[in-house]
Amino acid sequence: MTAQSPELATTWNAAEVEDRVYDRWESAGCFRAGAGAQSGAKSYTVMIPPPNVTGVLHMGHALNNTLQDTLVRWRRMQGYDTLWQPGCDHAGIATQAVVAKALSAQGIVPEELDRETFLSHVWAWKEQYGGTIIGQLKKLGSSCDWSRERFTMDEGLSQAVRQIFVQLYQAGLIYQGTRMVNWDPVLQTALSDDEVEAQDLDGSMWRLRYPLSDGSGFIEVETTRPETFFGDTAVAVHASDTRYQSFIGKTVTLPIIGREIPVIADEHANPEKGTGAVKITPFHDPNDYEVGQRHGLPMVQCIGFDGLMTAEAAHYAGQDRFVCRKAVLKELEQLGVYQGRSPIRHAVGHGDRSGVPVEPMVTKQWFVAMKPLAERALKETTEGRVNFHPSRWAKVYGRWLEEVRDWCISRQILWGHRIPAWHCADCGEITVGMDDPNQCAHCGSTQISQDPDVLDTWFSSALWPFSTLGWPAATPELERYYPTSTLVTDRGIIYFWVARMVMMGLFTQNQRPFDDVYIHGTVLDEKGAKMSKSKGNGIDPLIMIKGGTQHYLGSDYECPGYGADAVRFTLLEMTTEGQDLKLSPARFEAGRNFANKVYNAGRFLLMNLRQRPLAAAPTAQSLGALDLGFTERWLLDRLQTTIDGCTSALERFRFNDYVACAYHFFRDDLCDWYLEWAKRHFRDGGGAADMAAQVLAYAFERTLRLLHPGMPFISEYLWQELQPILGQAAWGEAHLMLCPWPTLEEDLRRPAVGAEMERLQALVSAIRSIRNAQGLGDGVALEVVLVPASAEDAAALQMHAEFISDRANCATLQMSHTASRPATAVSEVVGDCTIHVPLAGVVDLAAYRAGLEKQLAAKEQAAQGKRGRLANPGYVNKAPAEKVQETRDLLAADEAEIAKLRQTIAEFTN
Repeated sequence: MTAQSPELATTWNAAEVEDRVYDRWESAGCFRAGAGAQSGAKSYTVMIPPPNVTGVLHMGHALNNTLQDTLVRWRRMQGYDTLWQPGCDHAGIATQAVVAKALSAQGIVPEELDRETFLSHVWAWKEQYGGTIIGQLKKLGSSCDWSRERFTMDEGLSQAVRQIFVQLYQAGLIYQGTRMVNWDPVLQTALSDDEVEAQDLDGSMWRLRYPLSDGSGFIEVETTRPETFFGDTAVAVHASDTRYQSFIGKTVTLPIIGREIPVIADEHANPEKGTGAVKITPFHDPNDYEVGQRHGLPMVQCIGFDGLMTAEAAHYAGQDRFVCRKAVLKELEQLGVYQGRSPIRHAVGHGDRSGVPVEPMVTKQWFVAMKPLAERALKETTEGRVNFHPSRWAKVYGRWLEEVRDWCISRQILWGHRIPAWHCADCGEITVGMDDPNQCAHCGSTQISQDPDVLDTWFSSALWPFSTLGWPAATPELERYYPTSTLVTDRGIIYFWVARMVMMGLFTQNQRPFDDVYIHGTVLDEKGAKMSKSKGNGIDPLIMIKGGTQHYLGSDYECPGYGADAVRFTLLEMTTEGQDLKLSPARFEAGRNFANKVYNAGRFLLMNLRQRPLAAAPTAQSLGALDLGFTERWLLDRLQTTIDGCTSALERFRFNDYVACAYHFFRDDLCDWYLEWAKRHFRDGGGAADMAAQVLAYAFERTLRLLHPGMPFISEYLWQELQPILGQAAWGEAHLMLCPWPTLEEDLRRPAVGAEMERLQALVSAIRSIRNAQGLGDGVALEVVLVPASAEDAAALQMHAEFISDRANCATLQMSHTASRPATAVSEVVGDCTIHVPLAGVVDLAAYRAGLEKQLAAKEQAAQGKRGRLANPGYVNKAPAEKVQETRDLLAADEAEIAKLRQTIAEFTN
């Protein structure tokens, strides 16, 4: 691609072209911040949701980055100083799990390695395998400024993490405390509430009978987790519950272990729920924890951090919690404690990474106090500074902020930003600062040790909009590109990421991190299920782009490779107002077909335009100076409408409307109507051909600009091939992606022409429909009689007779407001104009008449059935009135069609 090809290949080969086009862009610096920006331009900044360093491109990534790239390319063409900031997230838990698995495969036991040795393995893995997804994003066409690629564990970003931790700690918004948290027994770490996924599961409500210690009776409780009774430290009843008022202050004796626990009065117990009595296990239930705090109850840990029963569980110590559940129920039944069960359906929290049920545990963790931060973040939306698209997601965001709980930010893993806090062995105080201390800041002791935990991955991700721009340093980039402009993300991380970025941006910068948040849908399979490898319903975007075998829903789909433009077009076309996308591999064929249409039309245009090279690229002014024909004026007016429609759609984040607008102009207006008409000019040559070349060159070039944000590869390739025709070098310094976005040219607007063209198109389409109804091929020319409403109307249509005749393939075309219907003619009414097409000599009239008689018989039979129903008093009097009226209306339509068929048959009989 160093020069214009002598002749374009007959078919579009995306695999051959796309990589080379991308390399051209990258080597020319087209992706760098500020590329193509106008003097004094405003900034437009998009922060990529950083994919995990362990990640590979899946269809959700493809959708998210296609939407981002479409916006960035569009704004870049509008002359904005654009920055699309790329990078990867260190993904603490996910990466540690991947590396641990890799070490185990090598015979290395990860748990036996010290911290530094294990981390050295993680960094080595990151250097060798990490960031694979970045290369894959390039295959999609992502135009990020790769020279600015960041990683959340980079030195600069790590400095930002430490700075914000210190600031929040000094402001009293970070604290360490003993609290109930979600504990993942597989990963052996605390999780935030947002990292727990509730799964609706079938379960049981077991009823247990606890005897009163004085032998005066018993009290029954219900529980979904009988294995936790070893941790019970009270039974709660409501003070107003007359059944248990005499029990309050007494004790019950736990079976098996013999521990006496009190019966207490607490509002947590609901007299109308279950037995009205509740077992209280403060160490293993968040509600029970609160009860325990109110009553000063002891906390007994009967399930360990590894998910195994502790010594508090007597002879069940060391058993898995779920194994213990089955075994202890058998023993309780033998003791007469177990009184039966009821089946239930309930939500059980699972770790979003390990997939196992989490265990509520009381541990010492680090927390961020969220309420003060959340109040400011909520105002940004309610006061219109951060806007969600679609707007309904603002309510979801706001509701979470209103109900937010303190964020547990400590994780008991090795990979991540280690908490910059040092504990003093002598005075017990904590030292926090920007530099590693040598002694305790409170007592001066040197007996200090750093906290072993690391920060939640989302803590560093929350700083992404400004840490990537150099904060805490006051860099020119931070001043130029913050606040950012648009965030494009999935609804699943509104809490994890969006809200926390707003909080941290306001806390550190005193400014929102972005103006607009576009929440797109989730990619589902064609049956509506979420895609996953385990289900075998995922679609690999790279296979769709490059080709290969896609295993999907139990079958192997052989994909020839549709190219990135086809994948992008399909995803954009399906993105409707944040709705989920039901996708199958075959859906990408529509994108492939349109890419082929663009290429074939471009190839035809280039072939004809090369025979008529232009001295300079046509402009709105130069075209306005020409004596343009009717169809040329119409096409240029439709182009203005399309420019307006595409721009408006992108401004409103209506991605499907954008591609639909560009698609219909290119396929329908430019190709199916004007280009087919222009072929006649090219055949005839002369001035009409030169004018058509000017108009086509202008319209095609502007259309490529409109298509570029969504389909960048094919548009750039064809635009470059067009340049020599316009007097410029192909594949020189100029690139389509840096060309100005088309703007409205009022001098080319011709609304009246558009209305007239709609009428002509309707007439042509009606004639084509008559031909198709007779089973005739497009090449069969028809004799056509048009009967307008008046002589003036006939004269107006006569001016377009050549166009109608050519586009409808008329052997003859007669126009007269006094013309009568020819014998054996099929007629159609379009507005106030009647079309007659004689069929004699074109079709077998006898066969045609037989077909009409067959239609008449079927229609009469259908009508007779309706008459029978309406003659039945039982139907008329008992059926719903609207149903009876519907039958009458259908009968009237049948009778009108019968009359028309009889008249036509009579005419074809005479």
